Amino acid sequence: MIYDAFTLAACAAEMRAALSGLIVHQVRQPDSLTVCIVCRTKNREAQALLSADARFARAHLTVSRPSGPPTPPGFCQLLRKHLKGARVEDVRQIGLDRILRIDFRPHEGEATALIHEIMGRHSNIILVNEGGRVLGAAKVVGRSISRTRQVLPGQPYQPPPAPKQDAREVTAEQFVSLRAENPDADAARWLTATFAGISPILGSEVLSRAGSDSPEDLHESLRLLLGIWERRDFQPVLLSSPERRCEEVYPLPLKHLPPSIQHPRPAVSEALDATVRAEISLGEIESLRTELLKLARRGLDKLMRESEDLLDVLAHPSRADDLRKTGQILSASFRDIPAGASSVTLPDPFDPDMKPVTIALAPDLAPRENVERTQGFEAQRSNIMAAKAIAAAVRTTLGPRGMDKMLVSSTGDVVITNDGATILHEMSVPVSYTHLRAHETPEHLVCRLLLEK
Repeated sequence: MIYDAFTLAACAAEMRAALSGLIVHQVRQPDSLTVCIVCRTKNREAQALLSADARFARAHLTVSRPSGPPTPPGFCQLLRKHLKGARVEDVRQIGLDRILRIDFRPHEGEATALIHEIMGRHSNIILVNEGGRVLGAAKVVGRSISRTRQVLPGQPYQPPPAPKQDAREVTAEQFVSLRAENPDADAARWLTATFAGISPILGSEVLSRAGSDSPEDLHESLRLLLGIWERRDFQPVLLSSPERRCEEVYPLPLKHLPPSIQHPRPAVSEALDATVRAEISLGEIESLRTELLKLARRGLDKLMRESEDLLDVLAHPSRADDLRKTGQILSASFRDIPAGASSVTLPDPFDPDMKPVTIALAPDLAPRENVERTQGFEAQRSNIMAAKAIAAAVRTTLGPRGMDKMLVSSTGDVVITNDGATILHEMSVPVSYTHLRAHETPEHLVCRLLLEK
C-alpha cells in the first residue's frame, strides 16, 4: 500500500475540511491498532479512521462502520473519556513527516490531542494532554522495547527523530552542494535518502518531471511538487493495472507511470477507503488459503503414511499379529509414552519373562494417535481383503462376456444374476454404496466405499 507523506497531506486536508467544528459522538476500536472517531453536528457527520497496523498504517475519512468487541479495550475507554463530547479544533500534518495531529477542545476541562505516527511497524496512536504529556497509546513503548524513545503514560511526548532535511528550507545553492557530496548516487534514491517526506515513488516523480538528473533541474522539479503540497492542489488518481496485485491511490497524476493505468478520483479518502478494504479482504483470503493448504498437506502426509503401512501389511500378512500385539502393548501403556518420541521401550505382556520390547513411533503424532494407528491396521486389513473379494466378484459380470453369478444365502435361497447392483445388494452392502458413478469400475466403487467410511 502506498501511503507516504504526500498522501497524508491530501488526507489531512480532507479531514480538516470535514471534521473541523464537529463534536465527537462516538469512538470505536475495531481492533487493537485501529481507531474510528465519529463526529457530527445537526447538519453534517464525518468519521475518521486511524490505523497503526504495520501493513496498512493510514489515516483518512471513511464511510464504513466497523463494529468493535463487546467490551471496549482500555485505550478505547480512555479515548471515550477524553474525547466524547469534545469539539474538533484542527487537523494538520506535522512538517513533511507522516505524523498527523488532531486537536480537541472539550466543553469543560483541558484540551487534548491525538497524534498519529504512520511509520510502518513503528506506527502508533498517542493521546496527549494540553501540557504535552502522554495519557495513553495504542502501543505502549517501554525501555525494554526502545531505549531512545519511550511512549508511556505520564511522560512528556517526544516526537520521532527527524534525521532528514526539510526540502522547503533548502536553497538552490545548498541543494547543488548536497548533490555534489554524492554525485554518483541514483537521483531518485538520493532524494529519498536526503529529504524528509520524499518517498521512493515521489522521488521517481521528481526525477521524471525534471527531465534530467542535473541538480538544477532536480531542485526546480522538487520545488514545483512542494508547491502543490503547500497549495493542497491535489488531483487523486487510482493506479490499476494487471501487473499490480491490488489497486493503489496517489494524490496526483504520476508522469513516470503510463496514463492508461491512472484513473481520476474525486477524493483520496474515498479511494483509499475502498482499495484498502479490498486489499485487507484479499490478504485475509490468502491467509485462510495458506492455513487450509497447511492442513491439507498435513492430512495428506498422514494418509500417505497410513497407506504405506497398509500396503506393507498386505504384502506381509504375517505382520498382522505383530501389529495387533504392538497396538495392545501401546494401548496398555500409552500414558508412559512421551510426546514427540521416535520410539519407546515397554514390557512385553505376551512374553513369559516380560522382556522389554522397543516399538518405533511417529514423532509428529500424539501418543494416542500412535496407538490408534497400530490398532486400526487389523480392521483396515480385513476391510481391504473383503473389498478385494467383492471387486473380484463384480468385475467378471461386466462387459459383453460378463458371466452370471450364483449366490446362495444362509437360508438356502439361490439368486442367479450378472447385475452388479443386485450382487452388492445380496451381499448386504449398504444401499448408498450400490450405485456406480460414471466411468467407475468396481474397484473404484470399493475404494470410494472405504474412503467415505
